[in-house]
Amino acid sequence: EKMAVDCDVAAAIIGGLFIGMATGLLRILRGKIAGNAGMVKICVMSDRRESEDVVDAASFVVGLLAGGAVMLAAGGSLADAAFAPAQEFSYWRYAIGGICTGLGVALGNGCTSGHGLCGLSRYSIRSLVATCTFMGMCVVTTLSFAKGLPREIVVFVFSPPEDVGLFIAIGVSALVLIGVIVLVIRYGMVSEIVAGGLCHGSTGLLFAIGLGIGSMTKQAIVMEAFGADGVWNPQLFILFGTALATTFLFYRVGDRIEASHHCPLAVTPGKTHNFSGNNKGPDRRLVTGAALFGVGWGMCGLCPGPFIVDLVTLSLRYCVFGLCMLVAMRVEGQFLQAVPADSYNDISDNLVSHDGGGADSSSTKD
Repeated sequence: EKMAVDCDVAAAIIGGLFIGMATGLLRILRGKIAGNAGMVKICVMSDRRESEDVVDAASFVVGLLAGGAVMLAAGGSLADAAFAPAQEFSYWRYAIGGICTGLGVALGNGCTSGHGLCGLSRYSIRSLVATCTFMGMCVVTTLSFAKGLPREIVVFVFSPPEDVGLFIAIGVSALVLIGVIVLVIRYGMVSEIVAGGLCHGSTGLLFAIGLGIGSMTKQAIVMEAFGADGVWNPQLFILFGTALATTFLFYRVGDRIEASHHCPLAVTPGKTHNFSGNNKGPDRRLVTGAALFGVGWGMCGLCPGPFIVDLVTLSLRYCVFGLCMLVAMRVEGQFLQAVPADSYNDISDNLVSHDGGGADSSSTKD
């Protein structure tokens, strides 16, 4: 018997716009990739990273958590749109999913944001291969747990949550905050390391709001995009497409800024960053990592960014997933990574160090 499934197009588009603006602004203002997996791994491997990188990455993660806390504290339909109880999978499933996700994003150097948004916006062939691989493996994994192929009728809904105005107000506030931070930095009121932390924290907050309004923090919505329990809901793909288009446009603006060698809003004057992509072809490490991430994502419907936002609910299942993911990242960084990277700017297929060096100057990272 067929059933109707609501796909909130308006919420997906608005959420995608916020996510795209967050990734694009971080690229323009700091010359950095808004890869959630990369940010988390920098925190996990903080003893092997430069202090500036750790501050930037930690600030972005704090921004994600702050966004989740704001949405949860607001309550009402705002919290209902962003959060749902953790899926009642076994703890073993969450543990295995966390391990696969952690190893996968570490080996493959990226997840849906780093490869799927930023990498594709940089015309990276490696990111294209990685994205296709983890999406495909996610479909296969999700369907292996499903109760059958999708048999529902999709109903496209164009009415966002009742409190969408509050979502937008929070997002606009984050944009205003970014503007204020830029002005403060341009007039030399804070140090470079503080400037980086402020930019990363505010863009992380904006990213979290986008995830919440698009319901990407709900496991069921994510897994339904891949056919979970005989249901197909394209809301994830609508949001992803919107976020990718927005990121792509911001990256083209960044290209023009770099070509002109002048940006009145740049907060890192004198620094150059290479966003031309990686010339290496896909390799086994990349494909293996992307495949493992796809398995973990398909098992639990969680990837690093939404997981961090969901963590504010203090669900034990999320904690099990996160602990296993972090341990797996640490194991990969400690024992499986041949050469430590100079800078997290090479996360998600971005081979570039802070001094503007090319692929060979950083590491085997993608």
